[in-house]
Amino acid sequence: MDWKILGVVFALSVLCIAMFLEMYKKIIRKDRAKNWECMVVALVFSVGLTMVAYGGLSHENIHWPLCFLYGGIMFACQFTLDMLFIKKLGKAIGKALLKQKGVNIDGFNWNE
Repeated sequence: MDWKILGVVFALSVLCIAMFLEMYKKIIRKDRAKNWECMVVALVFSVGLTMVAYGGLSHENIHWPLCFLYGGIMFACQFTLDMLFIKKLGKAIGKALLKQKGVNIDGFNWNE
């Protein structure tokens, strides 16, 4: 197995899960999703994409416990990426779109 390909697949999977989770919270559930619901959705996607990666990539000496470790690390990374990067990116895009439409949001507090 080529570790570079595995790293690229891992990074893209984490990014896709983090972006989908943010869209799920904002668009599908309209900010009504509970904390446990978001964690379950992220866990399901992490396990699902781990199984797809395990089945789709060659794995001569990779056993199931490593697959679970891969899924756990994927879950932790996507959660961190969502909190640190995707939320801030979403807020910046939202501010830019509102400014473009002429809405003044300078005094607004972005507490969540």
